[in-house]
Amino acid sequence: MSDSDDQKPSIGGRPDRDSEMFSVRDARRSIPPIRDVPLTKEEVARRKRNRILVAVAIGVSALLAAIALYQIDHRHQIDAARAEAERTGRTGDVEHAIALLEGEQSPADVALAARLHAMLELAGEPGHREPAEQLLERHDPSGDGASDHRIAESYLALAAGDAEGAAREASLLVAGRGPRAAEAGLARAHAALAIGNHEEARSAADAPHEELSDTPRHPALVIHIAPRAGSEAP
Repeated sequence: MSDSDDQKPSIGGRPDRDSEMFSVRDARRSIPPIRDVPLTKEEVARRKRNRILVAVAIGVSALLAAIALYQIDHRHQIDAARAEAERTGRTGDVEHAIALLEGEQSPADVALAARLHAMLELAGEPGHREPAEQLLERHDPSGDGASDHRIAESYLALAAGDAEGAAREASLLVAGRGPRAAEAGLARAHAALAIGNHEEARSAADAPHEELSDTPRHPALVIHIAPRAGSEAP
């Protein structure tokens, strides 16, 4: 008996050749291994939607971040321009601050824009009374920007020759510190000077002069008032 016959099934000592028809020589090679499961159409569509949603979310986040950065930068520009306009009082600086405030809707910004227009109206620049009055009509004098509202009303009254009206509005301003308080002091000084109260004018002018003595605008007012108040300019 050969070696091959030893390995074949046998019946009664004889090889069972018919059983070879049903033998499986290597079951492991009969079915190829499955490495990747094919995706259904629904799964493909779902993954595509997820990719789109992620891309949209990233885009929206980037846009919101860009808008926030722009708003922060724009606010810094407004604050810097306002401070420079208050410091110098020059027409170009005031107009620059007004331009940056164009389109701003917050009560504080509306009042600030009105006050800047009123500053130019008091300085004799044409075309600023109407926009100042329109802005004041939109603003609540008891809300944010109340000081700017009162200053604007006082400057517009002074520009119109209404000394009593200017003094009435200026009397509502509270003395304080900082550039905004300095502007309020100027309004009070101008109003007091207009009604002939030179001592009050000098006292009101001293506060902005102490705050911003390195600018020509505030010392010039003190120098203008001092002789009328019977005092010496610093």
